[in-house]
Amino acid sequence: MKALIIGGSGGIGYEIAKRLSHDVSLLGIHAGSDSQKLAELVDYTKKNTKTETFVQRFSLEKGTNDFFQSFKQSALNVFLGDTDILCICFGPFLQKPVHLMTEKEWLDMSFFNYTFPGFLISQALPSMMRKKFGRILVFGGTRTEYIRGFKTNAAYGGAKTALCSLVQSVSSSYASKNIRCNAILPGFVDTEYIDESQRKERIRLEAPLISLDKIADAAEFLLRSEHISGELLRVDGGLTF
Repeated sequence: MKALIIGGSGGIGYEIAKRLSHDVSLLGIHAGSDSQKLAELVDYTKKNTKTETFVQRFSLEKGTNDFFQSFKQSALNVFLGDTDILCICFGPFLQKPVHLMTEKEWLDMSFFNYTFPGFLISQALPSMMRKKFGRILVFGGTRTEYIRGFKTNAAYGGAKTALCSLVQSVSSSYASKNIRCNAILPGFVDTEYIDESQRKERIRLEAPLISLDKIADAAEFLLRSEHISGELLRVDGGLTF
């Protein structure tokens, strides 16, 4: 069995990649700039599993078009066309009011949080349909399971809400092919990417800080389930606004 993790060099993607490495024979990792965490992950798979691991690094410095073309020309794009499990853990967050958003920020938020995941899913589906097996897991935003307003992160929230709609579209369209598509909607997750302002926001909202283990537990549950699909699973400790 083959699995592809988008955003596997840190945070949630890193933890899920470690878990999946015990269950698959081939593991593809599309990873960002954290070379130390990536090296730790590859070392872990070599020492603890028999999984063959493929890695491709990506950079966001040249913009969405170059990023997109680089991925389409990579070996992982070929790998994507024959994968059994697709986990999309990468999706940059931006907290900024609408009147201050730039053209690039709109394009980036829309691309990385909706367009690119949609492309990945569409590329993975034909092989999954032939095999009559597929497991797709994406990550939405906090409380993006329904349409609502976002005062400080409208572009991100809007793209993640659209991604949740896509999850349910894929689930209903390909259920007969044994393809399951689900989303996890985490709250404040305790990763290396949480900065001081986000920690202060968590305290202000009296929001629980969710451990990576709990997110990975939820991911394993959804990926292993034969009958759950179209689920928008909140893992936020009951966070309310």
